[in-house]
Amino acid sequence: MRIGNSGNNNNGTPPSSRLMGFLRAARGNRSAVQASVPGRAINPALEELRRLRDNNHLNSSQAEVVQNIEQFYVNARSARTNGDIARLPTHIRQNPPQDVQAGLARRPSFLLNSETLKALPSAIVELAASDTLPRQAKASLVVNAIVTSVKHHIEHVEAAALEDAQRGKRICPMTLQPAKLRAFLSQQEPVLEEIISACQLPSNLRESEVERHLTTLATNYFNNSENYPGAPTLRPASVQILMHGRGASTLGQDRRGLVVNLLLDSTTMAEFCRNPLWTLNECGTFQDIHRARQLQGFERHTFQKKLAALLIQQTLQEVSEIQETLGVQSAAIPSHSGLAQQAGKRTKEELYYAGSRTLSDHTVRSSEGLSQRAMLVEPMQGLPTFERHFNATYNEPLFADAEVRKWINSPEILLQLRGLTEPSARILAQISPATGRALLQTHAFSII
Repeated sequence: MRIGNSGNNNNGTPPSSRLMGFLRAARGNRSAVQASVPGRAINPALEELRRLRDNNHLNSSQAEVVQNIEQFYVNARSARTNGDIARLPTHIRQNPPQDVQAGLARRPSFLLNSETLKALPSAIVELAASDTLPRQAKASLVVNAIVTSVKHHIEHVEAAALEDAQRGKRICPMTLQPAKLRAFLSQQEPVLEEIISACQLPSNLRESEVERHLTTLATNYFNNSENYPGAPTLRPASVQILMHGRGASTLGQDRRGLVVNLLLDSTTMAEFCRNPLWTLNECGTFQDIHRARQLQGFERHTFQKKLAALLIQQTLQEVSEIQETLGVQSAAIPSHSGLAQQAGKRTKEELYYAGSRTLSDHTVRSSEGLSQRAMLVEPMQGLPTFERHFNATYNEPLFADAEVRKWINSPEILLQLRGLTEPSARILAQISPATGRALLQTHAFSII
């Protein structure tokens, strides 16, 4: 198949029709690999590829992909450290440099499925170049199996990071503690209503009122986010919000104590809410993608409520990131609790882990412009475009699984892929969906 050419293959049957048949048969296969990761329990395309491999119908590269994906599901269940799975020469394993030692001691995350990620570019090339039905069907299965395993991979590492946080092993913002967040937002209903009301004012009056109520919300957040294992014991003395600020929010200090400066670009948020973007294809910037994700579930709300939801979620995102910073600082204070110190230390390790070039999981940009991790993940970012071309050519989706297809074309994918390239993003990427869901359960934002 050559993407962009018109028509179907030489027997008139779209390759994805054949693929759908393969996958329907695979779903009924009792020998399905059980993936102990969140989300779908099986990888149907992998099951069909296993059958083809067992009947010697795959080439060597396709068979290797199958083996690597199978190994990912095994390692996701059983591997305790990178040392259990890393492929290293004997002399390096026997005398590893310091960065390799640190990497080998970590719980597996990126390395769990990095060998599969390496195979995606050649799998796409093979699919695009296929010119007969059998080749197209097998190449489609390979791409489906790889992408499904990457989705499971992301869900696995996000769930592991969240579990660590919720068990107090690292800093867990209140935004990722569902019961506490619901209780907090329930207490803040009057503040939420005030923010919505302020968003209904003319723009020249709106900013100061919204700023005042968001400051109250952020201050109340810090005052209510201490009582859980590993919580940072430091608390800011004041919170300041800049409604036209751009860049990263900061944690500073004055004579009263710690000062949180939250930067909210309210002007562009209002513009986005007037003309919201809902799909990945519509979003032109990473900021658009982030805001599209924050507005998921608020499609039927008024402009004023969309804007209020966006401002509240971004405020809670910013204070959550500041809370992690407070946790890291708490770890350096001997008088603070042992749990807070341990959680802060673990959080610091996640925030600043640079990876290892020897392990092929370096997180720092190279002279070529991308880190080792980003170079492996980058082909995933091109999948929405490739899938659209495939669909236009054959009038059928490339990805047979509806959940995978939806994920590939949603703003979610680029934000979640970032969690593979940047370990620090795995917790932060889960905050907006959590706060959005919690807001929709409040009286202020519920749709009756």
